[in-house]
Amino acid sequence: MSTITYKDILNNFKAYLEVKWRWLGLPRPTELQFEIADFLQHGGERLLITGFRGIAKSWITAAYCEWCLLRCRDTRFLIVGGNQRKADEISLFIRQSIDNFSVLEPLRWSDWEKQTVRWGIQQFNVKGAPPDIAPSCKASSIGSMLVGSRAHKIIGDDIETPANSDTVEGREKLLAQLGEFESILLPGGDIVLLGTPQTEESVYNVVEGRGYNSRVWPARVPHEHELPIYKNHLSPIIQDMVNNGLGGQPTEPSRFPEDILLQKEAGMTQSAWRLQMMLDSSLSDADRYPIKLRDLMVLSLDSNSGPMVTIWSSTDKYRITSFPGVGFTGDYLGAPLFTGEDWRPYERKFMAIDPSGKGDNETAWVILGTLAGRFFLLDWGGFKDGYSEDTLDQLTLKASEHNVNEIIYEENYGGGMFGQILGAHMKPIYPVAITPVKATGQKELRVLETLEPVIRNHKLVVDAGATRGTSMMVVTLGLTHSCTNSLG
Repeated sequence: MSTITYKDILNNFKAYLEVKWRWLGLPRPTELQFEIADFLQHGGERLLITGFRGIAKSWITAAYCEWCLLRCRDTRFLIVGGNQRKADEISLFIRQSIDNFSVLEPLRWSDWEKQTVRWGIQQFNVKGAPPDIAPSCKASSIGSMLVGSRAHKIIGDDIETPANSDTVEGREKLLAQLGEFESILLPGGDIVLLGTPQTEESVYNVVEGRGYNSRVWPARVPHEHELPIYKNHLSPIIQDMVNNGLGGQPTEPSRFPEDILLQKEAGMTQSAWRLQMMLDSSLSDADRYPIKLRDLMVLSLDSNSGPMVTIWSSTDKYRITSFPGVGFTGDYLGAPLFTGEDWRPYERKFMAIDPSGKGDNETAWVILGTLAGRFFLLDWGGFKDGYSEDTLDQLTLKASEHNVNEIIYEENYGGGMFGQILGAHMKPIYPVAITPVKATGQKELRVLETLEPVIRNHKLVVDAGATRGTSMMVVTLGLTHSCTNSLG
């Protein structure tokens, strides 16, 4: 273990980081972590650090704040998070380090002194800081009132979130809030943005054109043909890996070896993997629209039994031209390459219902069977008269016609009242289990995140009779997530 002097610590942030990691009981920082540390110290006044989830960019930057305060008690920090909790976590980490890390003892107040000074999580002063309206460190969320704050260094940590970047208006507001940083910053100050893109139209792409020195650390080494994606911002260490023919290999093999990356990739949508782990916000159409009609298999199904074996085909030979093409250009519905002769009763059959009131919205329904690890779409439909007697009659008829084992409905509408009405209506005719499902978050994202792995892996087979009309896929996308989630 190398000997690091106090002078080394004050002059070189990488030396401080090594000592801090040692105190935390962590392994020595990796080469990529040292590279981020060096970039923080020498990269310039406007930095954009884009790193994959888990590279520890927040911890490293929190340590950077401590190091700057150790070197100069005058420094005023503003830590801005995507939400208040995120900013508070970083502030608390710094405060706990000051209280316990011996190297930071010059910044530490005694217990009785803390009662007379600012020492909260969201605002605190370090010992030796000169009198000032602005605290040594202030923690705020990007959505809070930042006007009136002043700082020498502003840290924006994961300020782009799914909640504030999923619409054009949200991204425009976020960029305007980022612009406020310049008015808050004291003369000669620095801004450091840490982030992971949440959308292909990430605000970080715009920030790069505002004079920020940008650097990117993806989870895997890009292949040479992927280099234009990173616009010459790739980490020099990772660029050397590309030059040495290591494309596709983990960039942090000691912390995130291939088996860990494969596990993470399998649990994420392809677009989420490309954005959050490979930091590719210039997604191709294939990644941008990952659910494809051609990943389905269309087959004439039986209402009571399905094939144990169906093999998907990737060739145009099995393209079905008798149905209208409702997908993107070049997308189509196709038949299986092979269907086995062994047909067995479905293990379970569901009717999933998305209820609505009266008006333009439909009470939509879909019936699926499960067998041998696949879902079989047997029938679907919708009624515009919400929860009328006729709608309840038709739902009961369809449930009994397909002999479903369970009805699943989204209870958000009416607080579960729809299920009670439907249950009372069906009981004398076709009694069946009726299960509510609580849905949270943006509907489109819930649907996509659940269905993409199912469809991409060719686990959804559609009855040829259920492909009528252009809204077949809309209904399937809107309801199947309830069934797939209920199966875990």
